[in-house]
Amino acid sequence: MILAIARNQLEANRLTHYSIAEIAAHVGFEDVSYFSRVFRQYTGYSPTQYAETFRIVDLG
Repeated sequence: MILAIARNQLEANRLTHYSIAEIAAHVGFEDVSYFSRVFRQYTGYSPTQYAETFRIVDLG
C-alpha cells in the first residue's frame, strides 16, 4: 500500500516536482537508498526511471 502511494506520487510528479527524497519521506522511509531498493523490487524500476516514464515532454 505504501509503495502504491509512492508510485502514484511519482506518476503525479510531472505536476508537483517533488524530489525522490521528499516522496520517500512522505511515505515513511527515512533512508532514500532503502526506499529505492524496495521500490525497485516492487515495480522493477528505480524511482527515477519510473518517474521519467511519466514526465511531460516539452515540445515548445
